[in-house]
Amino acid sequence: MYAIREKRARFCYACLSMAAWCLAGARSETIFVAKFASGVNDGTSWADAFNDLQDALTAANDGDQIWIAAGVYTPAPPGGSRDAAFELKTGVAVFGGFAGFEATLSERDWEVNSALLCGDLNFDDGPDFSNREDNSYQVVRAVNLGPGARLDGVWVIAGHADGPGFGAVPESRDQGSGMNVYDCAPLIENCTFTLNWSVNHGALNDHGGATLVNCEFRNNYSADFGAGLYVHHYSETRAFHCRFIDNYAVNHGAGTYSRSQDGALLENCVWINNRADRGAGMYNAPSSASHIVNGLFTANSALFGGGSYVELSTPIFENCRFENNHGEFGGAGIQVTLGSPTILSSAFRNNDAGITVPGGSGGEGGSGGGGIWVDGAGASPFIADCLFEDNVASFGGGVYAIEVATPVVENCVFRGNRVHEAGGVYAADSDCIVRNCLFEGNSAGDSDFPVGGGMSSYFGSPTVENCRFVGNSAALGGGGMYCEGEAPRIFACVFERNTATADGDCCSTQGIGGGMFIGYFCTPTIADCVFADNAAVRGGGLHAIAFADPQILSCTLAANRASESGGGLFFVHSTDPLVSNSILWSNSPEQIFGEPPIVRFSAVDGGYAGENVLNVDPGFVRMPGAGSDGEWGTVDDDLGDLRLRLESPLIDAGRNADHPAGWSFDAFGALRFRDVNSVSDTGEGARPLIDIGAAEFQPTGFEVGDCNCDGRVNNFDIDAFVLALSDPAGYQAAYPDCALTTADVNGDGAVNNFDIDPFVMLLGG
Repeated sequence: MYAIREKRARFCYACLSMAAWCLAGARSETIFVAKFASGVNDGTSWADAFNDLQDALTAANDGDQIWIAAGVYTPAPPGGSRDAAFELKTGVAVFGGFAGFEATLSERDWEVNSALLCGDLNFDDGPDFSNREDNSYQVVRAVNLGPGARLDGVWVIAGHADGPGFGAVPESRDQGSGMNVYDCAPLIENCTFTLNWSVNHGALNDHGGATLVNCEFRNNYSADFGAGLYVHHYSETRAFHCRFIDNYAVNHGAGTYSRSQDGALLENCVWINNRADRGAGMYNAPSSASHIVNGLFTANSALFGGGSYVELSTPIFENCRFENNHGEFGGAGIQVTLGSPTILSSAFRNNDAGITVPGGSGGEGGSGGGGIWVDGAGASPFIADCLFEDNVASFGGGVYAIEVATPVVENCVFRGNRVHEAGGVYAADSDCIVRNCLFEGNSAGDSDFPVGGGMSSYFGSPTVENCRFVGNSAALGGGGMYCEGEAPRIFACVFERNTATADGDCCSTQGIGGGMFIGYFCTPTIADCVFADNAAVRGGGLHAIAFADPQILSCTLAANRASESGGGLFFVHSTDPLVSNSILWSNSPEQIFGEPPIVRFSAVDGGYAGENVLNVDPGFVRMPGAGSDGEWGTVDDDLGDLRLRLESPLIDAGRNADHPAGWSFDAFGALRFRDVNSVSDTGEGARPLIDIGAAEFQPTGFEVGDCNCDGRVNNFDIDAFVLALSDPAGYQAAYPDCALTTADVNGDGAVNNFDIDPFVMLLGG
């Protein structure tokens, strides 16, 4: 972030410097170029303008301006040398877009009066880049220049860089077909680069550090990579309000290819309908560190990484939009391979990835990542405050993390994604971290193993904290979440209204685990979680099968239902599952079904065999109910308020040893182990004793916006709100009597930047 601000500051300084140069330039000579001027052709006026831009460049000195009238200008005459190019000069500004009568720069209209700098020397180009053997290798060159070089308001067209290549040196003629920049930093503004062709890379090949403003790269081609803009290792390229449209690269980065280790900045740019093998919109090469701010990536298509591909690099994507991109095999929005990008406040909508790819069922891996695919050991992106909505993929409609990748996903929303498996997040052999996220209305179907409507974990140990799974569905099982193998940690999560639908040919007799489905050899720790109003054929709240031994600690399962059996919990061939410090209440038809788990220090509706198992009203603030129509599964279901009243017999009644070490919060963000002096201790352990269920009794602090818990919402809550937003652990330490949920002002289940405006509105009444 600081680097971005620094680059913006440098750009502003450059603008001021350019303004000063322009004022100085106004006192210098203006040289005129018009294709059909018929005067003495010495460049001194429009009537006497040079006919050839090369003549004007030869005559120009530092501080001069060249004004070009509409027309087509070639670097050499017909039959001339292909090595010829328009060579920019130090301190000389070249302006196109004149009709041929203007007296001031402000009078020109470069959008109407097209000045074309064209590499088609013989004017005989054919369609699809044919008949190009006589075109200029490079149309424009800027090499070893001092300050003040500028190209503004022209079209750069029909360069054909198929000449000899000597590597990253100015003499190479296999790159920079439109413009080749070396060891200088020209300003390029209001220019269009189109129909340029390169063996290697770059309609604009930047080995210097150009600043591009309001430029367009359209219909350029590379037989390798970087058809539009190529940025070299040590180039601090800056691009503002630029467009990369309909470019094609055989390999990588059709729109933009960045190797910049110095932090190229691309701000307010768009990438539309580019095509490549990898990274159709933008390819971030190994060791690069580009910054992309306010970018739009839409309708780009690649085998991997339709919008962008990140390989062993650390780019920053901030406030970007990825929409309608396609990844044939995966990563429709972004593909991350062994890289660690930072992706902030960005939206991934209507992308599709890997839909036609067969295989991969049941944790074998496959392809997908409608939003982001993260692949490989060392791949550890930080993804925060992002929206993944209405994406379609084979696996992982939002984020697909495999092969020991360890992304951190925070404060994100996964909504309405449709997949074969794992609507929101798919973690295979990945210890990813997912926290403070909302999974809503995602679905898994149309495959042999449609599980994990919200999320799936395969043979990894991801950490899932403070997340809400609401209204997700899966045809086979795990409407909210599916886990198989290893030992995931699911802490302080809420599973509401998720369903295992038993739809389709694969699953008409299935429908297992409405809230969660725990499969084969998985031993998850599920602590401080709420399961309410989830539905399935078997195991409305949770279903465990085949040596799956969930440890269900300090959870509340209420008003879940199954059409056959196990409204709360269903266990089949599980060897040693544990239910402790938990509440199972009003689940239908049974609270627990199948092979009996170990149950202790819990409240079970109707009772259950175990140690300190209570059959007493848990004393919820409000008991769940089916609503006015008396039917569960309808819009008027009341999920109740599953916190405890002071009269509850479950306060200070749990077993301290059965709460996960190092975790101190309940399902509502409040601190655990709050002693209530007026209540007798009936649990086990040293005081303070934990309460039974997902909520620790809190005497104050649950009103939304009352972040300091003084019983009022006012300006004294501002500091507490900011602390809750920036440092949740610090907030809990500073306000131990409060719940983090007081700062969830917009009620989406996460405390993040989306709560700021509602909080300000709340303060203002």
